[in-house]
Amino acid sequence: MDIWEAISSGFNGIAVSILKFFTERFLRKKTVVANTQLEPVVQSVPLHKLPKPKIDELDAEYIFEKIASTPPFQTADAKNAYIGLQVTWEVQYIGMHHQEGKNKYRISTRYKGELMPMVSFVLSVKKYPFFKIAPPGKWFIVTGKISEISELSFSVDLISLSEKD
Repeated sequence: MDIWEAISSGFNGIAVSILKFFTERFLRKKTVVANTQLEPVVQSVPLHKLPKPKIDELDAEYIFEKIASTPPFQTADAKNAYIGLQVTWEVQYIGMHHQEGKNKYRISTRYKGELMPMVSFVLSVKKYPFFKIAPPGKWFIVTGKISEISELSFSVDLISLSEKD
């Protein structure tokens, strides 16, 4: 039996409701005032001044979480903060499209084999001939610099590509 049940056994229901309302309201106001007085003042720091995470901590899911946690009007700035950063990610090949220029292809992959996010990059089959026979589902390690971030995918400027053992 809680305190309100004990009190209501001795008073009528309306009196208990009024007492409960004022007591909770008083306690809630007191708590809010106490919390407001104890909270430190937080100053916003421009995104370009935030420390860069280590490359091994910089995975696609981490980036998407950070971007999703920003207010809507700061989303573009949050995305731009990651453009140009070098990443090394494990990806699963799903398909390709011919790009302008001879032997250039835009490769579509899944980050860590998950449905999203997708990671795409352009490669030359002259530089990576093993890709000519790569079946969909094959795993690769891609190293590159993030060039674009959309709601569902990353584009990476390829630095190196290797087959995963």
